[in-house]
Amino acid sequence: MSLSVTSAPSVEPISTAEAKEWLRVDSADTSQDNVIAILIKGVRQKVEDYLRRALITQTFSFEMSGDDMRAYIEVPRPPVQSITSLTTYDEASGSETTTVVTSTNYQLTEKTLLVERNDGWDINREDRAGTLVYVAGYGDAGSDVPFDIRMAMLELLALRYERRGDENRDNVVTREDAILDGISGYRVYGY
Repeated sequence: MSLSVTSAPSVEPISTAEAKEWLRVDSADTSQDNVIAILIKGVRQKVEDYLRRALITQTFSFEMSGDDMRAYIEVPRPPVQSITSLTTYDEASGSETTTVVTSTNYQLTEKTLLVERNDGWDINREDRAGTLVYVAGYGDAGSDVPFDIRMAMLELLALRYERRGDENRDNVVTREDAILDGISGYRVYGY
């Protein structure tokens, strides 16, 4: 199994203006904008990794082994907005055969599972059995991300902004863990 982002989010869940207001940085002061932008991206990635979710619309490519493809596929980094393509690979003939599975042969349920319908895929190999390309995330705007996740991101952002270069990382990590625990109800278990 290998998951990669093929199209990164075009915006972040928190804008620089929102971050500056939360951090009490004067909106006219642009001297910290680059640092704030880096921290926003880092906080988003930290929250996405913890929750195992995509927050803002992005495209993924999921390279699957035969073990990943059963009668259903648990799609990593939900919520899934749409399936772009599902391709399977077979080498029974001695050379690799690529099959694009038609959308009538699978169904997306609960924005996390791709369920086989009508003999949608046939897996005869262990490595690189299929590739799923899909779009995931709560939406295209920061306001599409649930409010409590955005609040946790602002708290993490403030902690990282105020404690940059702090030698006592243990206290920072402990506080980050406590903030993340507050949004653990959104966490996906599995991948």
